[in-house]
Formats: sequence, structure tokens, C-alpha cells
Amino acid sequence: MIIEHEIKEQYDYLFLIDSDLLLYPLTINQLISANKDITSNIFWTKWQPDAEERPQVLVI
Repeated sequence: MIIEHEIKEQYDYLFLIDSDLLLYPLTINQLISANKDITSNIFWTKWQPDAEERPQVLVI
């Protein structure tokens, strides 16, 4: 429903993210500055609360 609403209202951007990711404060600015229809970034996560941050990688 959110994506349908975004299309209907002709939003400029849609940002989808998992709740376990840690974002650099300028992530949104960096993604927008890529000036691409679809873009991604490296995101960081912790697999355990006291663990070291690691890159969150999705390979398809």
C-alpha cells in the first residue's frame, strides 16, 4: 500500500530500509546525489548487541 501511495502521489523518492541497519547521517544525501533511478549503499549492522558493526550485504 505504501508503494502504491507513493506512485499515486508522484513522490520523488521512496526509501526502504530494514530496522536492524545503522545509517551514516548523510546516507539519504549520498543516495540522492547519485542521480540514478535506482541506487543502493553499503549499510552496517550488528548481528549481536555487543558485536562489532559489519557490512550488510545482499547478493542476488
